[in-house]
Order: sequence, then C-alpha cells, then structure tokens
Amino acid sequence: MSERYFGQSVIEWIPHGTQRILDIGCSSGYDTARLAGKAQEVYGVDTDAASIKKATQLHNNIVFSVADAGLLPFPDHYFDAILMSEVLEHVRDEHAALKEAHRVLRSGGTLVLTVPHKGLFSFLDPANQKYYLRQSLPGLYRWFISFKTKRDPTYTDTLAQGFHRHYSRSDLVALLDCSQWIGQYLIVRTRYRSLVLGPLVGIIKAVLGLWLGKTLALRIIRPLCFFAARESRISFGTLSNQIELLITKY
Repeated sequence: MSERYFGQSVIEWIPHGTQRILDIGCSSGYDTARLAGKAQEVYGVDTDAASIKKATQLHNNIVFSVADAGLLPFPDHYFDAILMSEVLEHVRDEHAALKEAHRVLRSGGTLVLTVPHKGLFSFLDPANQKYYLRQSLPGLYRWFISFKTKRDPTYTDTLAQGFHRHYSRSDLVALLDCSQWIGQYLIVRTRYRSLVLGPLVGIIKAVLGLWLGKTLALRIIRPLCFFAARESRISFGTLSNQIELLITKY
C-alpha cells in the first residue's frame, strides 16, 4: 500500500499496554513504528514485498511480513488490536479481509477501521479521476501515462487500475454483518474528517508533476499541503472525505 495518514485520533484509540497489535497494509512501516509505544509486540503486513523489505530494514523492533489481508499468517485470536487504515478500499475481497481480521482478533479486542467516505467531494479522489479518464478518454489517458512513465500502461483489472472504493457508515456496517462480525461487535466511536483539500492537492500534484517533475511540484504545493493537513483534523460530518470507526469485538 502507499503511505497513509494516521490521524492522531487513530493512535489515541489504541489502548496503552496492549500486548499485540497488527497493522494491516503497513507499507514501509512509518506509521506502524508509531505504534511501538502502545504494545509489547507490533506486527505489520503488506502485499508489496519491496515495502516490507524497507520496513524490516528501518524498524527491527517490529515483525513485518508479506501477506494478503484476506489470508493472514497468524493463529486465531492472536491480536489484541488491529489497524486497517486506508486498506479496505484497495483489497480484492472486502469480506475475506474483514473475516480474517475477525479471526485473528481476540474477544474484547479493538479494530480501528479507516476508509474514504462517500462525502461531498469523494468524486475528486485522484485515483478515481484517472479511472474515469481511462474509461471516457482512453487515448488521452494512454498518452498521459506513457508521457509520465515512459511506458505503455497495461492493466488487467480494476485493482491494478487503482480504483478506490468509498463507503458510508451504513456500507461498513453491512460489510461487517456479512463478514462474520454480526452480533459480535460494537462501534464505540465514529469520526469523520477532512473535506476537499486532500484529494484536490493529489490532483494538482499529479498534473504539476507531469510537467514540472515531482520535486518541483512538491515545492509549489507545499502551502496547500500545510492547509490540507490541518483540514484533515476537522470533522465536516457526513460531508467529510474520510471516516474512522473504533470497533470492539465481543
């Protein structure tokens, strides 16, 4: 997975003194390392072998492994807390991922789930903008990607195309209920955050990066990034771009 933003609320939701924490979709382990003070044992999994190799080199106090969210290499009821931050929208099988989280989480354990929300500006998701461009103007899209990467874009499925699902709270409840969680969980807290600056910055960075290069583009949009980071801490209710759930398993 790509690097994620962990809102401070997500970190605070993990109880101190937790024995084992699993970070699903850990990427290179930057955010996973921030959890080390919360638990005696911290584990991270990701499907990208290069990211796991980098994470292992950077953080030798954490156990990292290459694994799919839908097939976790851990015993039943092994973890006291699980993080799935910006992961569910990427996986091939949402039900399989949630079933595995249920299987490896002990009774009384904590699941923190964060995903893109079906908010007012969810249509601006940068990954989905590329998807829509690919569907409506495939010739222009192929030129855009080949110009940027110097290679011809070849994709075989929706996931490779980078399409991001967006969810409402009721969508997440329905997924949990159909994935072995029904009658065995309580949503303790729901938090919405961010509105429009995050995806807008992503689109601007992609366009500027194409013409000016990534380094110069990042310099230009730095002021926008500053405001986007602060907006991401604000709740805009159901208009928001992100949703976070704190879930206790019975």
